[in-house]
Amino acid sequence: MENTTYEPEAMQHSMDRIIERNPHVENLLNAFRPILLEKDRLLQLMQDHKKTFTPDTIKFQGGITLIQQFQLIFSDDPWKLIALSVSRAIPQGFPALQEEMRLLEGQIETGELNCYDFFQDSSTKDDDLQLMTWAVKCSVSTAALGLFLRTVESVILSKRAADMKDILAPLTWNRGYCPVCASMPMLAVTREQGQQWLQCSRCSHEWKFARLTCPACEHAAPEDTTYLYVNGKPEEQAFVCENCQKYLITTNQAGSLQAPCPEILAISLAHLDLILQDRGYSQMAICDWNTL
Repeated sequence: MENTTYEPEAMQHSMDRIIERNPHVENLLNAFRPILLEKDRLLQLMQDHKKTFTPDTIKFQGGITLIQQFQLIFSDDPWKLIALSVSRAIPQGFPALQEEMRLLEGQIETGELNCYDFFQDSSTKDDDLQLMTWAVKCSVSTAALGLFLRTVESVILSKRAADMKDILAPLTWNRGYCPVCASMPMLAVTREQGQQWLQCSRCSHEWKFARLTCPACEHAAPEDTTYLYVNGKPEEQAFVCENCQKYLITTNQAGSLQAPCPEILAISLAHLDLILQDRGYSQMAICDWNTL
């Protein structure tokens, strides 16, 4: 399994190299660059803030994820640090959100906004209604608040996933959704010996999964699955399931000594999202960069 954190210089160079090869992704990748760098910095800062759990292996093998077995967010997580950092990173890539992020930053500083309150026990609430209610309360748009909260949540859950990586590695998981947070993958990465690793869209966890099985509907008929390639770039492709009409961006990183982080790879291939959605297919995981 790949490392969860990356050196900032390496991340910068990865993004610069991708933009040099694919100039059409420059604006999109640069918009998310400050967020990705800040997320990785926060994960580095939280390395000593470790929490692990002992999953029920019978439940786990039956498809019951960690987030369904345990509470994965805690009041002693560094919410204020993360929230302030995210509120300051977002406008660096999205200048139009500067005023709204400044409003959130002020509310975080005074304690009026505590992200933990939003996420605790969120499984029992209507997420869309909750987001709209909080947007009104914070005097910002649902789009701005959604980007902010999803990024904050991603930092927390990515830390939980990193803490649990070694514990989960020997356990059997053959589902298309994430064993940590139950979210769908945003990307599939093919590595040595043709092994495919799915990359979670929410917590950055990765897990092995059969190449000709659809992660969304778990349909495994080869005649109903297709790999679409970009001309001249066989490493850029998309898995398409005709059974459920969903697709998953896929990249071949076999032989790469240090592949870019999954989010960078996924954003750099967003042009495939355009092509597939134009053909009537829908993404397996809705991300901030592939909602077109």
